[in-house]
Amino acid sequence: CGVADVKMALDPQMGGADDAFIDQLITQAQDVIDTAVGYSFQQDGTATSPTTRVYDGSNPRSLIVDPMQLLTKVMEVQRNTVVDSNGVWQLGTVLSVDITADCVLTPNNNPTPFILKRISGVEFLAGLQNYQVSGIFGQPTPPPGIQRATIRLVVHWFKMRDTNYADVMQEQGGVREKYMKDIPADVLQIINFYKHSLVVGGSR
Repeated sequence: CGVADVKMALDPQMGGADDAFIDQLITQAQDVIDTAVGYSFQQDGTATSPTTRVYDGSNPRSLIVDPMQLLTKVMEVQRNTVVDSNGVWQLGTVLSVDITADCVLTPNNNPTPFILKRISGVEFLAGLQNYQVSGIFGQPTPPPGIQRATIRLVVHWFKMRDTNYADVMQEQGGVREKYMKDIPADVLQIINFYKHSLVVGGSR
């Protein structure tokens, strides 16, 4: 979300005195939500300047990566280790193989697929940091629910500057409102939904 979105939720008539503070809260809220869900909604990399991330091969049939918009390169790193005359393990030859042409992103019906499959059927090698995947990670536009959760969390934190807001119970008419310092329950609901949707979608 942007500063204007938060100010619309707080008070459409707000001036610009708190813009820098709100902008900081937005960055913090995005980080909290991304961490809680387990993957990032922010775009990382471009077509002309792709980002490279490193993954461990652990499933011979597929390689689970972060959600991607575009795949540009996949390098398979093969390391041969040897024992020297003193019985100490040494890193031997390092061979990098470009397997991009043999890789496709799946599932096809997901706007940001997250699983690599090999067209040839060749298995991914088990290993540590043995696959370098390059491309555009994240989503072009965060889902509306995530945008709402970000706005809601920023508003919550912003209002906590007022000590009367946090940890109090107040009654307006016949309605009781309780404000807590914890992350609001509706934000947690959205976070849990996107956690579950990742599993239901087959991502991890």
